[in-house]
Amino acid sequence: YQNNLHNKSKPVNIGSYSWLGFGSVIMPGVVLGKFTIVGSNSVVTKSFEEGYVVIAGNPAKEIKRLDPKLCIEFKNDIEYIGYERK
Repeated sequence: YQNNLHNKSKPVNIGSYSWLGFGSVIMPGVVLGKFTIVGSNSVVTKSFEEGYVVIAGNPAKEIKRLDPKLCIEFKNDIEYIGYERK
């Protein structure tokens, strides 16, 4: 008999601006880079550290590469103090 209560799983790292589809499963130790899109009901068993990719399936595989030049990071140039503009 083995007690699994003390086994620690590896952390999952999901990059900025990534989307996870409904019902997707990310296995322990997986690293997803920036701008990674995971399709619904996908099971991600390996890392996609470079990012800028669409993945789907069971196990998840690369469906499409995204052009990094077209991926825009959010930048809010309007600052607020409470509800008023600065």
